[in-house]
Amino acid sequence: MHAGYVVDLSPGEFPDHVLRWSLLEDPDPEPHCSGKTVIVGHTEQRDGEVLDLGCVKCIDTYCHGYGWLTAIDVISGTLWQASRWGAMRDGDPVLDLQRAKKLLKLPLGKDRRLKTEGLKNLAQPSVFNLQPRMRR
Repeated sequence: MHAGYVVDLSPGEFPDHVLRWSLLEDPDPEPHCSGKTVIVGHTEQRDGEVLDLGCVKCIDTYCHGYGWLTAIDVISGTLWQASRWGAMRDGDPVLDLQRAKKLLKLPLGKDRRLKTEGLKNLAQPSVFNLQPRMRR
């Protein structure tokens, strides 16, 4: 799904506004009637981590706001994340950030360090874990 889902309808019956615009607002959503895990987006996770609520996983990891673009293999659960400049997130936040800066071709400052003002949180300073976090 791009945005949301309706618990008791098949995906072909979801209203357009639910598919395109609804947010995941319920902190404890009900499972879909199919019993399958629902993968949604459109509800940004500003920390860059996939939100795993058991029956629902949200993979909108804030790419438009200097986070990550996330893809998931729904069979294996494997995640891939890349910055909006194409730098892959591979588990080392320092290397991830350096790679992204190199792709941006940022100018060097007088101290020969990359200037990063205005880039916000290009890479989150946390260890990347392939397992989505669980909301409590």
